[in-house]
Amino acid sequence: MYRDTKGGWRTKTLFVEMCGPETREKYNPPFTLNEIDVEKRGKTYKSMYKLYMEAADEFDFVSSILGSTMHWKSLQKSKWFFGGFRGHYGVEKWREDMRARDESLAKKVLMTAAQAGDISAAKKLFDVSKKPNETKRGRFIKEEAVKEAVKKVEDKEFLQDTALRLNVVNLYDN
Repeated sequence: MYRDTKGGWRTKTLFVEMCGPETREKYNPPFTLNEIDVEKRGKTYKSMYKLYMEAADEFDFVSSILGSTMHWKSLQKSKWFFGGFRGHYGVEKWREDMRARDESLAKKVLMTAAQAGDISAAKKLFDVSKKPNETKRGRFIKEEAVKEAVKKVEDKEFLQDTALRLNVVNLYDN
């Protein structure tokens, strides 16, 4: 990372994919946006995604790899880095992957404990494996019913206005 002429941080010099040949020679980017390490012209670029997934959590990653939360905050402000860009899926996806990894690790621990006879671990595995019943409806909520009724009226009015505008026969006779 380097400061540009306006005093802001330039995050693109961290990644080989975001540098042109001159910038690559001048700043020597250490990372790639790929999910695996990449070798180009005899130099190996570390996968930031891989390093992120190997860390215990995001704070561990930031402190061990970037050395400063300032750099991480600067990266997060970059729309292309946070939301994705070309082949890079973005930090949002990284966070989903880390949650999935953590769930998988927790499940492995529970399975090992359940196989060793831990009844509470077996019960937790059973509870996790049950799919929630989404058809089950709780109490009647008046506000939701009112919102639904207003939506139906608005939809009907929209359809009537559209039919009149298009010179179509009124589908809803009162």
